[in-house]
Amino acid sequence: MSSLSGDEKFAIGAILFWIVLWLAMIVGWVENIVKLVGSVHDPITLLTVLRIIGIFAAPFGSILGLFF
Repeated sequence: MSSLSGDEKFAIGAILFWIVLWLAMIVGWVENIVKLVGSVHDPITLLTVLRIIGIFAAPFGSILGLFF
């Protein structure tokens, strides 16, 4: 049974990092849209405007969805 070299371990770690990062971005972006739709009857605030912008600027929307 062969062991993985240091370069192979680094490559696997880098690939897993990017997969997790992309999944977090997609989940955050979708969560941003869900929160915006859920606040339809609330007054318009700065956060609501930022969520609307975040729909079109996906990286910004994913941060809003995950953390706010």
